Amino acid sequence: MRVLPPHEILHAMFEMKSTFAVHSLLLGNLDDASRTAFWEHVRGCQPWADHPVLNDPSVQYSRLIGITIHGDGAVMKRDDESFVWSISSCFSSESFIKDPLLLKFPVA
Repeated sequence: MRVLPPHEILHAMFEMKSTFAVHSLLLGNLDDASRTAFWEHVRGCQPWADHPVLNDPSVQYSRLIGITIHGDGAVMKRDDESFVWSISSCFSSESFIKDPLLLKFPVA
């Protein structure tokens, strides 16, 4: 079965004509200043204080999205297990993983 790897799922979301998923699920409907303030706060907390990305002056915090990607087996049909990517953004109040029927991607 052909599938999109996680980075291609994110790329496809950013390239689609509807911006709803990107703005709500990935960016949490936050503006650039709010996301920048979040990363400036995180940069001062352990264990992220020494993280190379957060200490790189060329990184634009407004364009940085923290995500969690988790892969695991899931039963889609009786006696048929599929590999599923669960993806969630640190900004989203609506996680990808809330509705497995709509927002989980079987990949194998």
